[in-house]
Amino acid sequence: MITLKTERLYLKVLGEESVSEVTEYYKKNRDFLKKWESSKRDDFFSESYQKMLLKLEKEEIENGHRMKLWIFKRENNKIIGFLNFGNIIRGAFESCFLGFKLDKDETGKGYMNEALKEGMAFYFDVMKLHRIEVNLMPQNIMGIKTIERVGFIKEGISEKYLKINGKWEDHLHYVILKERYEEIYK
Repeated sequence: MITLKTERLYLKVLGEESVSEVTEYYKKNRDFLKKWESSKRDDFFSESYQKMLLKLEKEEIENGHRMKLWIFKRENNKIIGFLNFGNIIRGAFESCFLGFKLDKDETGKGYMNEALKEGMAFYFDVMKLHRIEVNLMPQNIMGIKTIERVGFIKEGISEKYLKINGKWEDHLHYVILKERYEEIYK
């Protein structure tokens, strides 16, 4: 399994053995994350459902279509969020879409910036991707500030992009190219 390290964090790919920790993270942050996510059924917050998702994530990782890195604080080895590099497309595209979430009690402490920088380093330097894209709702001010801080640039708007809590929501479309990443971090 992959484990990346930063000054304060571990970023890890998890297996089914971590189902209790993952389920606890989602339960704790259920109300906090609700405004940014598609509607979740009640069984989403069960260990059996999360075990099934962890198994599917493992298959997608093995097939090269996704990499979900769970974020742990090094001081207590507790899950505080994740980076999800999904829809990885190779060939002429060499791109993926990024999703990220953070524990409600850990926002505003720089953890996501730290995790994103390490995740981007892995994807650009090791996985050799050319482009990482992310879409955020315009009212997600904290998320927008976070991705702009690490170098993403707004490309435009994706109208009625995702159905969030039963309503089609516009999203701002951001991207960082490998060349921009290297200008900033190399």
